[in-house]
Amino acid sequence: GGRVALVRVVEGPRAGASVVCRTSGAPEGTTGDAALDAAAVTAGTELLAKGRTPTVLAGEAGAPRFAGAGRPPPP
Repeated sequence: GGRVALVRVVEGPRAGASVVCRTSGAPEGTTGDAALDAAAVTAGTELLAKGRTPTVLAGEAGAPRFAGAGRPPPP
């Protein structure tokens, strides 16, 4: 249960890589870059705390990442 935030790289060599942050539990996934993963987790955690779903501009050379917060689909 709980809400999730998906942070996905949409441009550059790591396009398509994503990290899923949850209100409970550890993040899942990787962008393949430790610094970008940390930025993704920070962005996802902040989105979950605020309950917002904006586009986040950060990460690899300013590469845009889509980040959205919401509830996962039912099992």
